[in-house]
Amino acid sequence: MFHDYINYIFQTSPLSKETFEYFLSKEYKDSVLELSERDFNPLKIIFFKEKDKIIGFATYIIYIDESGKSIILEYCINKEFRNKGLGKIAYSKLKEKMIKEGAKTIELTPTNKRSELFWKYNGFSNTRIFLQDGRTLLIKKLR
Repeated sequence: MFHDYINYIFQTSPLSKETFEYFLSKEYKDSVLELSERDFNPLKIIFFKEKDKIIGFATYIIYIDESGKSIILEYCINKEFRNKGLGKIAYSKLKEKMIKEGAKTIELTPTNKRSELFWKYNGFSNTRIFLQDGRTLLIKKLR
């Protein structure tokens, strides 16, 4: 699954040399594999498909030991599939999957203003928590 994930990132995203090298680094691969292979609260990777074509992916962790707190680490819809309602559909399916797996809240950090608007449109709210780079942590309580 890691190779599918990395291949998808490279096929769909223009990456800087520095970012490209980071994703191919042993450090990144080891980190993703370690998180995804651990027995408790593993990192999960999900691909979104439309008519048998991968249109995006997400990575997330559900902390069952922390009352179902979950974090979406990465969420990407390929540019050619954006602004067609597919991102909202993919998120809705991801949310339902996460609820079935025990998620009670979802936290995430948008990477840009457009992303922030997407998440707020889908029910996320600002917290008073800011990262060092000034980005705001968003949260959504689930059923």
